[in-house]
Amino acid sequence: MPIELESGAFEFARHDTVGVERQDKKGGWRRIGQLDLQSSRSDLAVIDASETNVAHQAHLVDAGQRLRFWSHLERQSLKRRTDAVDRILAGNGRSRDLLGVFDPRAGAVPQNVSHRPAEGSLGIYGLNPDQEAAFARIVANRPVGLLQGPPGTGKTRFIAALAHYALTKGLARNVLLASQSHEAVNTAAEAVLTLFRNGGVQPSLLRIGRDEEQVSLPLRAYHTPKVEQGFKDRFRASFRDRLAEIASALGLPDSAADEIAAIETTIRPLAESLAELTQQEDVDQQRLNSLLDTLRRHLERLDAATLLDDEETREWSSLSDDVAQAPPLAGTLSAAFHARSAASRASSLERARSSPEPAWVWGAPRWD
Repeated sequence: MPIELESGAFEFARHDTVGVERQDKKGGWRRIGQLDLQSSRSDLAVIDASETNVAHQAHLVDAGQRLRFWSHLERQSLKRRTDAVDRILAGNGRSRDLLGVFDPRAGAVPQNVSHRPAEGSLGIYGLNPDQEAAFARIVANRPVGLLQGPPGTGKTRFIAALAHYALTKGLARNVLLASQSHEAVNTAAEAVLTLFRNGGVQPSLLRIGRDEEQVSLPLRAYHTPKVEQGFKDRFRASFRDRLAEIASALGLPDSAADEIAAIETTIRPLAESLAELTQQEDVDQQRLNSLLDTLRRHLERLDAATLLDDEETREWSSLSDDVAQAPPLAGTLSAAFHARSAASRASSLERARSSPEPAWVWGAPRWD
């Protein structure tokens, strides 16, 4: 249905869930469905009402009726912020006396930490004399510093200098840059990044933001989803090597490590895709056949292709476990564990015979 925005911006993250409510004649709001983010735009709302009891109505929304959209991510964000404010008001924040700093009745005074920047140490920041004086006062006093200035007076440069100085001089292990706008955070974080790079240092930086479009290009490599994916990729890349080390420690042959890696990195993902696909009402037969062919080829390499003989009744969620328990791999693992167990018992017996102390067997002292 066509829409006309009265207020706000029609901007939602791709992975968000957006509910739609309509206003009745009495001014109350009632949920009527979920916004289809792929098909909707700022002048057109596509609403999925299949999971509500209004789906059977001939007219979901009347002409001129008001709608409002609520974002699940925004509500979660609001809840976290509300909880944080409640903790501060209850005196349970990281700085328990923070409220007293802003209460004139508390008579709070700054706590001087006797820190003064060394002569010439602020030169790399390009601050003017007034800014350097303000900088010295802020780093020397706790717990709050206030910097005020009209636009264009170098506040962003000052913020970047303060963050860089605090980290490089050991005044802080972590620095949080926050603002009411993403653009302000981007500008300040880029300035911090430039200072570190000018010094030949690659900072440990995370840019937190709901959507990549809110993050400037120089900072996208530090966007939390991208950093998280990088860790996952490196973990997967080293999976085989780490598994080989574990197998060696357990006395397993290299072939067993290869087979376990194949089950976890290939068989299990294929089985999960098949489980999801076969639960759909309208199964894509071409994709199903393609997945089955790929799975069959991998199972043949593990001498476990017979597990697909009953593919029509197969419980795909348990396939990877069934492969691990199939005779080829299960026999290898069993033989290796029995061999290691026998070696361990022989080693224990040898130590017991060469020791003057009693060897405790079945709970009773016994000397050989």
